[in-house]
Amino acid sequence: MAGPRRHHGIQRLRSLAPSRWSAVMATARELFPQGNRFGVVAYGVGRRRVQGEPSREWTLSVYVRRKHERPEYPVPPLTFRVRGGWYSIVPDVIATGALPRSGQSALPEFEGLRIGATVNAVAPGGTLRAGGVASLLTSAGSQEPRWLLTAGHLFERNAWTTRVFAALPEGKPQVVGHPRLNLLEPSNGWPALDAALVELTPAGQALAKKTPPLKAAGVAQDGWTGTEVRMRRPTSNAWISTRTEASLFDVHFPESAFGPVSLAGLIATTSAITLDGDSGGALLTPGPAPKVLGSCSGALQPSHSFFQPLAPVLERLQQELGVQLHLWE
Repeated sequence: MAGPRRHHGIQRLRSLAPSRWSAVMATARELFPQGNRFGVVAYGVGRRRVQGEPSREWTLSVYVRRKHERPEYPVPPLTFRVRGGWYSIVPDVIATGALPRSGQSALPEFEGLRIGATVNAVAPGGTLRAGGVASLLTSAGSQEPRWLLTAGHLFERNAWTTRVFAALPEGKPQVVGHPRLNLLEPSNGWPALDAALVELTPAGQALAKKTPPLKAAGVAQDGWTGTEVRMRRPTSNAWISTRTEASLFDVHFPESAFGPVSLAGLIATTSAITLDGDSGGALLTPGPAPKVLGSCSGALQPSHSFFQPLAPVLERLQQELGVQLHLWE
């Protein structure tokens, strides 16, 4: 593999060492904001592709809807600084043919109230959006389920009167909760997090207790990248397994109930495993005592599905509510 080349004090790199990943991602955030002129809709560190196949070289993978022979604004090399040295790398531009979707249109069947179950959010105007349950939460010292977590982008801004429905299989849908907090709303310097806390009604608490649980050993605090994962998709009520990419990704979703959403630090799977209606569903570690890694934010077909890590979500919720939270079940 060719080594770095120096040009006017800037080393041109063919491959990124892990120690430089955070610096190149910080530069990319400045260069590729929502609606950037280059048409970049998502990016993260990945293997450089040569004739469609991954090589041994690491670079910044950037995703555009279409490639053009003579683009008006070509995606430029990224120049960044690490420990006093300046470096430059040419990103790998990948055409997807589609924009990232925060899927929310399909209507899967209900299966109670537990991790991975389906919920429907019905706005005051009657618009219905399907999603999944990332986890059920309770407070320290309580034995009762008090809240569920799902994707924030399923809800419109300030949609506190939205009703969230669920049911047992073949049962009658009932109102199981109302949104209490949407972490896409800015707060005290926190970045946007794609998560909504739904406060359970008495009917929701009763339904959770009647539903056979999908037990989890807690929320993973790290280990989100380069690992085996699995998901019980709300749309199919079936397991699917895959791996996560070696780095976290930043993604611009042009449309959602909340409006355009830009999210940083999402877990990315090595292929798209989610469908419309899986938003908010839980990504888990494998094994008999799984931990919850994140909740589905959307997909860029056919390349990746994206998941909001839950550890920072719980940290912010505990700060907002002033209580210690843990998984119920």
